[in-house]
Amino acid sequence: MDNNLLTGKIGVGLRPLVYLSTLDISNLRSLAVFDVSYNNLSGTIPQGGQFHTFTENSYLGNPLLCGPPTNKSCEAKKNSEEADNGGGEAGDDEAVVDMVVFYWSTASTCVLALTGVLVLMCFDCPWREAWLHLVDAFIASAKSILS
Repeated sequence: MDNNLLTGKIGVGLRPLVYLSTLDISNLRSLAVFDVSYNNLSGTIPQGGQFHTFTENSYLGNPLLCGPPTNKSCEAKKNSEEADNGGGEAGDDEAVVDMVVFYWSTASTCVLALTGVLVLMCFDCPWREAWLHLVDAFIASAKSILS
C-alpha cells in the first residue's frame, strides 16, 4: 500500500487482513496513536517522520523487532544470525528447527510401530499368525536366493 491517501481509522479497515505482510505508513503526518503490539513483527523499526515520537510500548510483544525505541541493537542481532547460520540467510534457522521436529517425529513413529508389533506378538491372534507366516516366507525366499 503506497500513496493511497488513507483517512479514518486504519485499524478497523485492516482488521480482516490477517495475512497482511507489508504496510507503509511512513508518509502519514498526523498519526497520533501507533500501537503494533503483539503482532509477530520482525526487522528494524523505521526511523524518521513521526516514528521517533512513539515509545517502546507501541512495539511490545514483538521480540524480533530491533532498533530505537527498543533496547535491542539490530547490529547485535545481525551478527548473532551470521554466526548461527555461518553467514547464511535468516530463514535457515527455520529449516533446522523443522528438521529436528522431523527427526523426533520419525523416531517416535518407528518406536511406536515397533512397540505395536511386539504387543501383537504377545497375543495368540490371527494377526500374529499372519505375521509369522510372512516372516517364514521371507526367510525361505532369502535362503533360495542365496543358495
